[in-house]
Amino acid sequence: MKTQNSTYHIKTDMILAEQIEIDLAKKDLSKFSVLYERYYLQIFKFIYQRVETELQAAEICSDVFIKVMENLKTYKTSEIPFASWLYRIARNTIYTNYKQGKKFRQVNFSSNDLINLTEETYEEQLDKLGIVVEALKKLSHEETELIEMKYFEKRTYFEISNIMGITENNAKIKTFRVIQKLKQLTKLAL
Repeated sequence: MKTQNSTYHIKTDMILAEQIEIDLAKKDLSKFSVLYERYYLQIFKFIYQRVETELQAAEICSDVFIKVMENLKTYKTSEIPFASWLYRIARNTIYTNYKQGKKFRQVNFSSNDLINLTEETYEEQLDKLGIVVEALKKLSHEETELIEMKYFEKRTYFEISNIMGITENNAKIKTFRVIQKLKQLTKLAL
């Protein structure tokens, strides 16, 4: 199986520089602005793909960065990459809002993203796009999230495991099972 390079990885020297920035921000929150500017758009997009409106995404994104600043002193660079920690907080904040009924959970996929899920010709894919959309609607929140992160956001299993708080192997197994479930759902619809 060929491993995909993720656009979310950063190089070792950048990680070390970021650790210094994190340490500075822990001592002086005004230094947090560097991290905020680096990650705001990424976190906003992550949230916006999972909620109904841009306003909801902006509100949740604000909540996320407030939580990050409040808990920055508890963050340990040795345990989880900073970006994964941010995404985990974003994911948990979305869940909290969803469970409280404040925000409607929505999956925002483009047609091109959905077409990439199957291995057929372009014309066949377009014909079956509606079936795939209906199958995706039948997945649980966690199952949909796995598909989003792996296939639409092109994240590695390592990143998914850190964001979801599961092992890398568990992320692989769960993703495989979701793909099998999607295949079954689409076969039933044909």
